[in-house]
Amino acid sequence: MSTSYEEQLREQLHATTPAPYAGLDPAAVIGAGERVVRRGRIRAALVAAVAVAVVAVGTQLLTTGRPVAAPVPAAPSTSSVTLVSPGPANLGGVDHTYVVSVRPGDGKDLMVDYAEKTADGFVSMVGAGIDPADRRITWAHGGTSSVVLGVIPSATAQHRIIVTASDDFGGYASDVAAIPGTDYSAFVAYYEKPLTGDNPVESILWFDSRGRPVDGQGHVGSIATVGGEQVWLTADGTALGSDQGSYVAGPEDIYVNGFTAGPQADAPWTVLAVIRPEVTTAAAVTAFLSDGSSHVVPTVPLGKSRALAVTVPGKYDSTGALAPSQVTLTEIRWTDSAGTAHVKPVLR
Repeated sequence: MSTSYEEQLREQLHATTPAPYAGLDPAAVIGAGERVVRRGRIRAALVAAVAVAVVAVGTQLLTTGRPVAAPVPAAPSTSSVTLVSPGPANLGGVDHTYVVSVRPGDGKDLMVDYAEKTADGFVSMVGAGIDPADRRITWAHGGTSSVVLGVIPSATAQHRIIVTASDDFGGYASDVAAIPGTDYSAFVAYYEKPLTGDNPVESILWFDSRGRPVDGQGHVGSIATVGGEQVWLTADGTALGSDQGSYVAGPEDIYVNGFTAGPQADAPWTVLAVIRPEVTTAAAVTAFLSDGSSHVVPTVPLGKSRALAVTVPGKYDSTGALAPSQVTLTEIRWTDSAGTAHVKPVLR
């Protein structure tokens, strides 16, 4: 990271930093050990939840229903963790190493310091104050850099995040790790291209220890096993996904997507459908597919919605993408408790 970028970060974030403070002590850095480093290109951008400035510290308040007293993280002294983001292949594949530290600030506040490890040592980037009682997710990036750094208000957050950008900045590699001695985890996301525009980072989705998504407003979503796959749905029902990818759910009464069982060309395709609660809460429906077949399938509670899955033969083109002739869901039928039959077509 160049000196000019460091100076730009300090200048633009000066207003958000309470008071000047010393940089990081390299000796205080604690090794992260083995962690899963996730590379990924989200299949569709999730609906934006929180807009941030080009260089800003964004916050998301964790609110899961009725407010409760949040435990204050323990941070009697500086605690640090290293994050490694594999560099994009188009930039030579050079790994990028960052250090995120939490230390006591004024009063009950904590200070978060970000730094990059360069060939010359550790370069302090920027810092910000956080209120532990607010339990916020905080992130920062600067100028036209490719990196987003931040902290998650959970020491047990899963090693994955989904960052929604305002434009196509390519894929990104990310790393998440707990900060020892605190109730926080740190994260980094490094894009293939520089983040440009007024609001390049629109939202960040993280996952708690159970795999539930926590959205831009801090609401905790839902998970369920559907078609043998753990599927998640955000609390507002606008995005869902699994380890196979993430999708914008859209406004449809019945949202249809799917996932494959493997990378091979003949891998089965599982049609995944999420049925909005205003459509039906039936425990089973008859699913009609585009190939003319029908299947009686159970529906699984997924938040307030219901989800179903039907596995069919996969059809892929020469690039490995789904072929236009791929079988999909066309309508569902069910009978309610009063004996009334219902038919609901899938609109596209």
